[in-house]
Amino acid sequence: MKNRNTATCIWTDNHGLGRNRYALFRRSFVLKNQPRRASVSLFADTRYRLIVNGVTLGHGPARFYVHHPEYDTYDIARFLRKGRNAVAVMVASFGRGTFQSDASIGGLIAWGEVCGA
Repeated sequence: MKNRNTATCIWTDNHGLGRNRYALFRRSFVLKNQPRRASVSLFADTRYRLIVNGVTLGHGPARFYVHHPEYDTYDIARFLRKGRNAVAVMVASFGRGTFQSDASIGGLIAWGEVCGA
């Protein structure tokens, strides 16, 4: 996976516009061994749900200002296993201002690391 400095925002199209849009992003991979350490960091506009091998690990992000987004980091090592794994992120983009968020466009940015697998 990419790191924070090289990761880029993705969405289902090139513009991310629209109201109440939803997307599911999924990456599967094979590990030769149980990892010693593993983490994933992510930010989604407007809301996300992180799922690793069928287990929901978190929701977010916390409320933020469009010009100052914050990302969350999760320790996912204990949820990974030897063999096939899947990391999925369900993203909801509100597309307009609400009492929870400012008006914005849909997008997901994520990066992570697996060590000792």
